Amino acid sequence: SDVSSNDWVDDEEVQLGYTLSASSDIAAYNDNWVTSGIYVRSATGLENELDINDLLDSVDLRDTCTYDDRYTHSHTIYGITYEGAYDLYTDCDGEANAFAYLVVQSTDLSQAVLLEFLAVTEADVEAFGVLLDSFYIGDVVADESTTEEAAADEYMVINDDSETLVVRVPSDWSDITSGDWELDGRVVGIQLQASTDLEAYNDGWDTPGLFYATSSEFNGSEPSELLDAIDFSESCTKSDRFEYDDGIFLGHYDLWEKCGGTETNIVFLAAIPTEQPSYVVLLGVQMPSAGDFAVLDEIFKSFNLNLAPDGLGNITPTAEVVVDALNVRSGPGTNYSRVGGVSRGEQLIVLGEYNNCAWLNVQTRGELVGWVSGSSQFVNFAANCAEIPTVEPPAPPQNSGSGARSGGSGAVGGKGCYLFQNELGPELTITYTRRGDGWNVTFKVPPDGEVRQCFDPGNYTYTLDAPPPWGSTNGEMTVSAGDNYLFPITPGE
Repeated sequence: SDVSSNDWVDDEEVQLGYTLSASSDIAAYNDNWVTSGIYVRSATGLENELDINDLLDSVDLRDTCTYDDRYTHSHTIYGITYEGAYDLYTDCDGEANAFAYLVVQSTDLSQAVLLEFLAVTEADVEAFGVLLDSFYIGDVVADESTTEEAAADEYMVINDDSETLVVRVPSDWSDITSGDWELDGRVVGIQLQASTDLEAYNDGWDTPGLFYATSSEFNGSEPSELLDAIDFSESCTKSDRFEYDDGIFLGHYDLWEKCGGTETNIVFLAAIPTEQPSYVVLLGVQMPSAGDFAVLDEIFKSFNLNLAPDGLGNITPTAEVVVDALNVRSGPGTNYSRVGGVSRGEQLIVLGEYNNCAWLNVQTRGELVGWVSGSSQFVNFAANCAEIPTVEPPAPPQNSGSGARSGGSGAVGGKGCYLFQNELGPELTITYTRRGDGWNVTFKVPPDGEVRQCFDPGNYTYTLDAPPPWGSTNGEMTVSAGDNYLFPITPGE
């Protein structure tokens, strides 16, 4: 999958919220009507009611697509109700597809979502139906502590005393304890708890917190059997049981709502690490506010169990991503192709290293295996590099570097395509102008990101703009039909 996020700003560079793009190939999704994908803009902290119809009318695709109709929409999730409408278009650019543009606002007016979805298969249409009933703004906090942007230090990684349990929690969950996990007076494993106030967390429903434990005493039992023994029915309303599979852990989780007559929700997950099925983990999160579901997202994304083949206490090294987005590559170097991406807070299993841990061979929670930079600028990696096995890297791309033919998706028919790779650091603004008729296009490449652009054949001038101290640079380029090149932009560019 190809995922990208950024700030949503207006024409005066005032931040309105955030954007998210997702597709099998974002560049192709942006360039044609045959690649499915989604583009979302979200905003929080609003006070005024939006004109839904006016926003929908501002996007008119009738010259390219067949207009179907405008449909009203409403759904409630985690106590938040979204209302609005979406326009549906079909047969865009003569292709068998469907395009939906949706605008909704929460009934308390504080949140807004603008969503564009392109479906090209029946599975995409089904996914859109699921999306309509399930999307929400996960990082909103419905109290006075709401901030427009989560600071990097709002979360921290915690461990139990043996460093077997690892998870990322809010920094203010600083009341932490770990030790034996006891059931009926018998030690069955180890446990870790964290909260803003552990005593209040354990005694009531108004304080957020986490319980995380592991044991090998339940070998042979299904995770659902462990969940069956956890019953909050006297104090909470059970919502449902959900399957859980992140590629590393497999199990189920229960959602309990309105606990103790409050708005508090509780999630309990029981799962088995697929590489060590003799163990089970139990993870419980108490969430007094709707905004705590964002915390649950971080916890699910980061919890890990450091097990070696001989059991507890022998640590399999992990690296925590400390930047918003980090490329995963096919080899140890920026000349290798991008095979995926990871985001802040994700825990990566370290399989090996290259060049004294300058690059780490890792496995993600989604079972993606590749290479990430080992620099402390990008990952928090506390293990002794000398204890990490050195991995022989794959052969480098045959024609890597500026002007090299890309190993990625091919050129669009009749055009030449370039994968612009920002290795400089800051966000770049790139403008291409075609000689002769003056046609031009401007696009941005995010820090450490990649953007693919395709051009008609011809002679072009280009300008690369970066903030001080880098400045701008100009160049010329001839584009030929069928070109499919990498365009790395480095400090020497």
